[in-house]
Amino acid sequence: MLETLLIIGDSLSASPESWPTYLPPTYHVQLLVQGGRRISEYSPPRDIRGHHKLVYFLGAGDILHLSNARDTKRYIQDQLEYLAGRGYEITVVTPPIFNLQKFDEVNREHRQMINRLPNVNHCDMQWIWDSTMTHDGIHPTPKLSAVIAETIQGCLEE
Repeated sequence: MLETLLIIGDSLSASPESWPTYLPPTYHVQLLVQGGRRISEYSPPRDIRGHHKLVYFLGAGDILHLSNARDTKRYIQDQLEYLAGRGYEITVVTPPIFNLQKFDEVNREHRQMINRLPNVNHCDMQWIWDSTMTHDGIHPTPKLSAVIAETIQGCLEE
């Protein structure tokens, strides 16, 4: 039986060559992804029947375009608590540190917040990200997308 996997994210998860394409066929993947989307523009699904696991891939847009970092962090935390309270097994994927001062500062804050949440697994892309395997320093090539998929699959199986 296929396991349902709901993926929430931005352009890092939305392109035809992004990491969900490289997941094994053991998952029934449902995408709630859109390039340029920020988490604050997303509403959690009301009908969660059939959804067991959730990958919440924080994107660069959430961090690079912040008007209020504290509100964004609170919004993400509220969403994760809402989804965890409804039985999702949540894996939050954080992008690597891109050596952009403001981005990295907020990214570190998000990582700390995620690590404090109960029933939320953290999957960190910092250790596998190779910027030479991206189109523009951020968006992965198919080769890096395959590595990301393998890493996330490992996190899902923990």
